[in-house]
Amino acid sequence: MFVNKLRRRRSLLFLLTLTLLVSFALGGCGTTASNPAGPETPNQEIKDTEQEAAGTIKITDMIGREVEIPRGIERVAAWKHLGTLVFGLGQQDKLIHQGLMNATAKAMSAVDPEYAALPYFKSVTAEELLALNTQLVFAYQDSDPNEIDQLTEVGIPVIVLKGETLEESYEAARLIGKALECEDKAEEYINACQGIVDLVQERIKDVPEQERPKVFYAGPKSIYTAASGDMLQNTMIKLAGGINVAEETIGKWAQISPEQLIQWNPDVLFLGSSLGEYQGEDVFSDSALQTVNAVKNKEVYLIPSNIGWWDFPAPHCVLGIQFMATKLYPDRFEDIDMLQVADDFYLRFIGRSFTELGGKI
Repeated sequence: MFVNKLRRRRSLLFLLTLTLLVSFALGGCGTTASNPAGPETPNQEIKDTEQEAAGTIKITDMIGREVEIPRGIERVAAWKHLGTLVFGLGQQDKLIHQGLMNATAKAMSAVDPEYAALPYFKSVTAEELLALNTQLVFAYQDSDPNEIDQLTEVGIPVIVLKGETLEESYEAARLIGKALECEDKAEEYINACQGIVDLVQERIKDVPEQERPKVFYAGPKSIYTAASGDMLQNTMIKLAGGINVAEETIGKWAQISPEQLIQWNPDVLFLGSSLGEYQGEDVFSDSALQTVNAVKNKEVYLIPSNIGWWDFPAPHCVLGIQFMATKLYPDRFEDIDMLQVADDFYLRFIGRSFTELGGKI
């Protein structure tokens, strides 16, 4: 009996030893400290793991530059509408300046003393940004390459972003979310924006192309400047259910003649961010435009708002899309209260309601 027990113990010991040897062998082939995900892990995942261990994040920006930044960024600057995107992701406490633009910044300053105390930059040097301990700059695609180089040379990384299409605006939000380590917030924000667009698309989906209204979208300095096919406003017109009569023009705010506008004969005319250069009354009083359908039928509308343009890249542009749709198809959007939509959106993604900021439609 003792011999049988001893044999059983030896058998168990042999099996245990064999199991351990197999485990070590498998571990050596597929799971080690330097390769925790196994031999089939994609190179990018390995790189991400290495970056995480090094405390950095590597980002390819929207003009193809590879930028490596430290984790835990706390002090950022953001040019043009990109500051609004930082607000949209709930990261405004990381801005070293006001971040919002023009009238929106003034509106926020009027209701928020802490915000008002932040600097408002019309221009700023690399040295000034260094003095403010700026860790990262989000720059728009039209930024001066020399200025980007200067910032990089003094050790401030720059991520260049775009926004002339809705897709570009979404990608910009995702890259900001990655850089500031709030990717879930970026997706929440994008989903809210796309939700507004989806509502519009659902309500106009059965309108035949040939029955969609012809739209002219005028630019900031003159009624005779047109939103071309290269611009965000062209995307907005399409998503709102219109046909841009100036889509074949090129460049930013293409200059046109009165004769061209008369020939296009749009059904609806939207006045973009006019900067106070002209108003709807100027259009109605222009003797050259009296035969244009939009003028004859008084289908001329100023894009909101008094505290920030709704034809700038996201977030405002989705509000502009819905506003335009309510004018192009009023019978399909009778239940939409644009003021309430704006109040909810601003409160959620700016921190104050549209009405609280003094917004008017």
